[in-house]
Amino acid sequence: MLLTAALRFVEQLEADVGEQSANADLDADIAFDWAESGIPNNVEEFVLNYLQEYNEAQQSYHADQLDSEATPITHRPQRLQTIAFQEDSPSLYVDAALDHKNVLTGTGFIFKIGHHRAVASHYRLLPGASTPIFAEGQALLHSLLWCLDSQLSPKFVFSDCLNLVSKVNSEWQDHSALSGLVSRIRMLFSNFPEASLHFLPRQFNMDAHGLAKEAIRSREEV
Repeated sequence: MLLTAALRFVEQLEADVGEQSANADLDADIAFDWAESGIPNNVEEFVLNYLQEYNEAQQSYHADQLDSEATPITHRPQRLQTIAFQEDSPSLYVDAALDHKNVLTGTGFIFKIGHHRAVASHYRLLPGASTPIFAEGQALLHSLLWCLDSQLSPKFVFSDCLNLVSKVNSEWQDHSALSGLVSRIRMLFSNFPEASLHFLPRQFNMDAHGLAKEAIRSREEV
C-alpha cells in the first residue's frame, strides 16, 4: 500500500512538471524547482528512501510508546533531576481548590526539604471563585507572601497549573486581571533570587492540594 502511494505521488509530480514544461518560457524555472525540491530523478530511489524514512519513524514512535507505558511514574524523578533538584532542596508546593457553590477559593502551600520532609504548611480561604488559573495564581501569590512572613526561602516552587507556570516564566502580559496577578507574582519572586517556578503534576502535589481542600472545609466547620 505504501509503495503504491509513493509511486502515485511521484507520478503526479512528474505529470505536473511535464504539463508546466510545455511552456517554453518556464522551462528553466521548472528544471530549477525540480532540482531544488530534493526529489531524485530515479523513481525507485525515491520510493525506497520514502519507505525507509517511514519505517524509521514508525519504529521510533513505537519505541517511545513502549518506554512511556513501561515507566509511567519515572517522569517526576527525571524532571526534578533536570532542574538540579536534590533531596535537601528547600521547596514550596502550592495548590488551589474552588468552591463555586459558596463562591470561595481554598489555597494551600507546604514548605519542604526535598520532596518528603515537611517543615511548615499553611492554608487560607479567600473570597470569590474565579477561573482555575486565577485561583492557582492567587494561591501562588499568597504562598510567596507567606514565605516572606515566615522567613522561608524556597529554591524551587512547584505548581500543578502548567498554564500559570508558563505565563509567569515568560514575558506574557495583556490588560486582564490575570496579567496583573502574574505581574505581582513576578515581583514577589525578586525577593527569592535563587528560586525558580516549575510545573509538577497534581498526583505529586497532593499535600498542597489537601491543604487547599482543608481551607474550604474549615469554612463549613464554622
